Amino acid sequence: MTDEEKAEYLNSEGMLIKRLHCDIATRILHECQIWETVDGDDPNAAPRMKTQNTAVNYSSSMKFWHKESNRVRDIAVVPDPIIISHDLLAHLSSYTTGRRRMTADDRANGDESEFEGKFPIDMSEFRVLAKSALASGVRPKDARIYHAYLVLCWNLIARSSTVGDLLWNNISWKGDCITVLYEKGKTNQEGMNKVPWHVYANPNDPLICPVLALGLKLCTENDTFGNIPFRVFPSPTSDNSFSTWMRTTVDELAQDPEILISVPPSRVGTHSLRKGAASYVDGLTDGPNTDSIKLRMEHKLGGCDFRYIFRGAGNDKYVGRSVSGLDTNSVDMGALPPHFKQRVNENDVISLPMLSRASNAFKKAFPFMIASVVHHWEWLEETLPESHPFFTSKIYSSGIYETWKPLVITGLFKCPETGMKASGLPKIIVNLLETRLVREAVEAVPRKTADIVLDAIGSVNNVNLHNTEVLNRNLSPRFESIERTLMIISDRMDNFQPPSPISTAPREVAFRNFSWGGRWVNHPEDFQLPADTCIKMWNLWLFGSANAVNTPYRHLVGTYMYE
Repeated sequence: MTDEEKAEYLNSEGMLIKRLHCDIATRILHECQIWETVDGDDPNAAPRMKTQNTAVNYSSSMKFWHKESNRVRDIAVVPDPIIISHDLLAHLSSYTTGRRRMTADDRANGDESEFEGKFPIDMSEFRVLAKSALASGVRPKDARIYHAYLVLCWNLIARSSTVGDLLWNNISWKGDCITVLYEKGKTNQEGMNKVPWHVYANPNDPLICPVLALGLKLCTENDTFGNIPFRVFPSPTSDNSFSTWMRTTVDELAQDPEILISVPPSRVGTHSLRKGAASYVDGLTDGPNTDSIKLRMEHKLGGCDFRYIFRGAGNDKYVGRSVSGLDTNSVDMGALPPHFKQRVNENDVISLPMLSRASNAFKKAFPFMIASVVHHWEWLEETLPESHPFFTSKIYSSGIYETWKPLVITGLFKCPETGMKASGLPKIIVNLLETRLVREAVEAVPRKTADIVLDAIGSVNNVNLHNTEVLNRNLSPRFESIERTLMIISDRMDNFQPPSPISTAPREVAFRNFSWGGRWVNHPEDFQLPADTCIKMWNLWLFGSANAVNTPYRHLVGTYMYE
């Protein structure tokens, strides 16, 4: 809009004082959707347009602009209501529809000049970025940020700005996973109905394990950490710094012929992590349902969520365990996080100033983060570059590793020493574990048999082998025990019957017909109405007799009834 048009249509506060005409609205929409030129752009190139969804959002904002201006208008200055015209409504609808058609035509013609958002990255590309975040090329002060930031964006399926606003005091531990609370989100600006999101460790792949990433960040925090509010990423520009690092890293990786990046570097950004993580979980065989993924992404379900649908923890735990990279097709999905089997005093070794002022919720999660660092200690020494701040941290120089290493345990499904149980598992994984236990028991039979035989032979080493009676007396009980065991296993396998599927088809009943009086009728000649209870008579009226002799009484014909 020109200055003259602004003075005509807007007041000093930027609110409308008269309704817009279609030509003015079109120019506003077009100007808002063109990206600003930055250094390095070709000045002769065609202007880049924002996405079609942006066009829809601007169109909705223009409608809201009229309503809001009408609500706050000064009656003395603007006596008449500011009501959007029907022509402008039709024009906005036509404009957004046209943008969608233009985008579809550009894609059909293979024209990539239309700038339509970021592309998702897959799991392999995510791992490449995670490896780059720990590489020697990263400055030591940035090594504490990028890897944890990257892994949290993926595991939370969250926006980069949401991860940048995380607080340590909103991170806790429940059961076998980390819980994370957002103070606010894009679709929850008021911070209402806050629910925890569940983040699971991946002890089988430390490169992308979120618990290890947070533990490594805690161990490498410097002394100034205690003077900063409890933000996981204290810098107010951490979001922009991470975005710059990711764009630079992808550009460098795209030039490496040994690394395959399937998407154009210009189409990769922080939102690619969010899209990639959601696509990865949604593409898993027998994975979480799409609605659970949308809820974790804080997407609306048609206005039903927080009104009719209240998210439960079970589905989000399944999403959190799946997105962590655990193998969803094996019992390894039930892996437990590394944890101490007895209480240790981590504070004396880590000595972070913030721990004295941290919430009790965060203090519950802190030991599990340190246990993950201890569990993956050797991997960290082999993987991290010498310049990484982990090697100058207090925990590394304290020599506590040898003391704590025997105290850290993990396991599958349930830890017999601490009682920790795996959560967020589908029924198919539990069935896989039961099948695995049965297979191991069957495979152990030959070994047990050999042990019994060897034990029997050892018991007769000092016995005269030519004495048949003595040999039989020593060996017969052993072989009888083997025979009983094998017979039990054989009987169970022979008698095993897989459960038959339950048929839900309705049972078809063929009622008999009777011939008497020169005709076919649906009841016998000597039929008499029984004297029974009311409920039984209703059943006979609707369904007939149980032995299918008589048709339902509602089908009886009175003219065929005789006394």
